[in-house]
Amino acid sequence: MSEEKLSHYARHRTIMANERTFLAYGRTALTLFVAGISFIRFFGIAFLSFIGYIFILLSVVSVVFGTLRFRKMNAHVKDAQ
Repeated sequence: MSEEKLSHYARHRTIMANERTFLAYGRTALTLFVAGISFIRFFGIAFLSFIGYIFILLSVVSVVFGTLRFRKMNAHVKDAQ
């Protein structure tokens, strides 16, 4: 197989891996958000409600960090072409 074709396939594998990582960040954020809402809604203990709010904050941080990382890697792959 030619070097150009191998490079083409490697670029596509990298793009797909980047997309899978982005989806994993989203999945983690959704899980943290649901756990946070559950802690707030179903437990009346103040400490567990506090943990719920921390989970919600971590879910927002996870989405932002995952999005920034995805965009940075995507730009890096496109610049390497």
